[in-house]
Amino acid sequence: MEEEFVVKEGWVVKESGQAVLGQTNWRKRWCRLVRGSNGASWSYYRKMDDIASNQPAGRIELNSTYAARELEEGERKKKPNCFALGPVFDDFAKRTYYISCAIPQQTNLKQIRELFNIFSFWARLCQIIESENWKKTDTKNGVTVSRLSFTHNDKAAVKIEGVIPVPPDIAFDYLQLAMKKGGKLDQPFRGEEVLQKVEESVPHASIVYNKYSVPLPSAAPRDVCLQRMWIPSYLTRNGTSGMVLWSTYHSHIPQVQGFTRVLADLSGFVLSPHTSSGLLKVGLRTAFAHISNLVEQYYKCVQG
Repeated sequence: MEEEFVVKEGWVVKESGQAVLGQTNWRKRWCRLVRGSNGASWSYYRKMDDIASNQPAGRIELNSTYAARELEEGERKKKPNCFALGPVFDDFAKRTYYISCAIPQQTNLKQIRELFNIFSFWARLCQIIESENWKKTDTKNGVTVSRLSFTHNDKAAVKIEGVIPVPPDIAFDYLQLAMKKGGKLDQPFRGEEVLQKVEESVPHASIVYNKYSVPLPSAAPRDVCLQRMWIPSYLTRNGTSGMVLWSTYHSHIPQVQGFTRVLADLSGFVLSPHTSSGLLKVGLRTAFAHISNLVEQYYKCVQG
């Protein structure tokens, strides 16, 4: 089986292929640029569930004769920030796709490397955590648990926040060690399979797969495929660090019969210096008090 990895993915608005009374429709689609040993391909999906089952509404193999280009004279579209994806030379037998992106940079091919910058995901995660939309908060023993309303997010979202009396970098180092196989917090990751290491990004990312049984009668087991990245503080320049992850698709792991594929939106945790002292605040969905105790013990060992 050919090994593939996702280079870029996200929402765009695509022009329909058929015109009604001379008018075409523009519809929102999830698009994915994939690269493998045999070249690159572009796919689009009508809904997110189609990604987990790997059922694109359309797929195009990209090469020297079929590629992305800027619009030419006579190809003006009403939508902003459009580009064309189609045959380089006139070929009426092959369709040309017209795509509108949310920001002008997505049409500037010279800035394509900048678009792949993973810190856009990190910045968005920080914005979600700092958002004022968290409701139904409950605080106990210094730990605050909040939920995000479904009016602001279509998936279940929980935030846990508290303080640990150690420097953020110490907590970051400890969590990296503790989540590895054999670590103090490895239980959710013991069956994890690393499918691919993405070395084109800075810092490097990993695509991982795991299966989980559900302790409920008649409930199907779950599986999940994630792209995950650790963000050290020397890259953020503001003292924050942590981990960011999101659901992705990998050609080695198609939909598994008998399993329900879990789709995770942008998630992870952020470590940052406390505003009033050298303490640390953490957003991590787990037993916070247990982690706090373990990090403090690790800090004492490091200090000798």
